[in-house]
This record gives sequence, C-alpha cells and structure tokens, in this order.
Amino acid sequence: MGDMTASLGSRPTGLELYSTGPYSGFVERSRSFGRSAPYLVLAKQPAGAYPHLATPELWIGVQVAGRGNATFELGGARRSSCIEPGDILLRQPGVESYYEFDHTHTFLLMSIPLTPEFLSFGENAGVPGLCFGALHDRKIADSFVSAVVRQLWFEMQTESVEPLQYLSASARYLIMELTALMHRSSQKRLGGLAGHKRKKVLEYIHFNLDQRISVQDLATLSSLSEFHFSRAFKQTFGVTPHRYLVVQRIEKAKDLLTASSLSLSEIAGLVGYGRPETLHRAFRAEGLPPPQKFRKLR
Repeated sequence: MGDMTASLGSRPTGLELYSTGPYSGFVERSRSFGRSAPYLVLAKQPAGAYPHLATPELWIGVQVAGRGNATFELGGARRSSCIEPGDILLRQPGVESYYEFDHTHTFLLMSIPLTPEFLSFGENAGVPGLCFGALHDRKIADSFVSAVVRQLWFEMQTESVEPLQYLSASARYLIMELTALMHRSSQKRLGGLAGHKRKKVLEYIHFNLDQRISVQDLATLSSLSEFHFSRAFKQTFGVTPHRYLVVQRIEKAKDLLTASSLSLSEIAGLVGYGRPETLHRAFRAEGLPPPQKFRKLR
C-alpha cells in the first residue's frame, strides 16, 4: 500500500489532466476538493483518439450523451464496442489507457484516488489496489452505478450536503457495488441477489446503521430464507452480510470521527454500536487505533 500511496504525490492526477492539462478545453463543469479527495468532471469531447497517462486513481466514466462506436483499453485488452448513454467505462488505477470515439460524446467522470482510506476500504471489500479484474476489460451497463454517479453530481451542484463526507461515503458505496459486479461477472451461473433486491438491501443498511440489523431482517426484506439470503449475498458481494455490516459501521464511524465534533457516545449510537466501549472493541478487532486516538491522528 505504501508504494501506491506514494505515487499519489508523484504522478499527475486526472484532475490535473482535466483542469490544466491537455483535456482542460473539453471540461464543461467540475467539482474538486484537492488531490486526495474524489472529484467529478462533466466533459464533452469530439470524435478522435484520447491516450491517457497512468494516474493514481480509479476512474468511473458514465456516458451522458452521444451514441456510436468506441475503441478503448482501460487496463485489460483493447476492445471495440457500441457506446450509448448510461454505459460505464472503468479505468484501472496506475495504468496508461486509450480511448477512441467515432462520435462526439459527453461523459461524467468520477475519480477515486488511491489514498490510504480508499485502499484500506478496497482491501476489506476484496479489491486490493481498487482493481476490478474483468470490469476493466469491457463496457459496463449497470443502471444502479450510473444512477449513483449522476445523483452524486446533482448533489454536488446543489451544495445541499457536506461535500467531502458525502463524496467519501458515495465512493465507498460505489466500490462495494463494483465489487458485487465483479463477482457476478466471474460467476458461471446465477445465484446472487437480483438487482432490485440488492438495491433494497443496500439502501436499508445505509439508512439504518444506527439500528440493530440482523441477517434475518435483511433476508425478510429480500423475501428469502436466512440461509439462501446469506449465500446469495456472499455470491453477490464476496463477503458475508455480517462482514459487510461491520465494514459499513466502521467506515461511517471513521467519517464522523474525522469530520465532526460529536462525542464518542454519539458516534457509537449513530453507527449502531450503542456504547463507546463497543465501538472501541470494534476498532481494535479491525486493527485500528482506539477511536479517540484515531480522531487525534486525523
């Protein structure tokens, strides 16, 4: 992890390529908060070839307008495909890439930098280095990922949320969803959660982290037995429901410790641990410093 995070300071970032670099003339709007935070760019490019230097971040590009043929190499093999609005191209961190379009296209780009925060989250989710295998080898048609990126862009324009905290939470949410896509794409037979059930479960977890959430609660929400739900969940996300909940609670606690002045008792309650002592044990189980020390380190 050290080598990858060190590269964050030495390589040009996509933000620099689109703000002051060769592609700055294509940018229509952007939202950025520095090299170590996710950023968003809305850009319109004419037909042509667009080679990109290796940058220390994961790129999630959602086609917004334009339909036609494209050739791309994003960390896997070079592919050609028809691209239309809603399609997603996922660029692997740290590798050179190439795009060639036969049409004018408008796209929304979200970048997730290789900071310790996101690298650690990716490792816990089962995607070291934020590399998603075969997903870098083809276009992705996933309405849920596309909708999350679009909604994030909308929220950043209205400035109705605390931007850095919202960006960080959305980036982790997308990492988990892309992890699920990666696992589903590698399965030879179906068996994971259906798309509408997956969305319902993730939203329930997201909005109820301050509550006790049992596997049976999630199974009932999905109209499955606890056994079949647990198996389908792991096939979808690559981790058990319990592990997924632990990661979400810990990450939200880390956000609150970093970005708020709430007491440990308040934070423990907001992430479903109830008491500071329970939160302390959860941090220790993850190999993290105690919550109070974690706050001071940040």
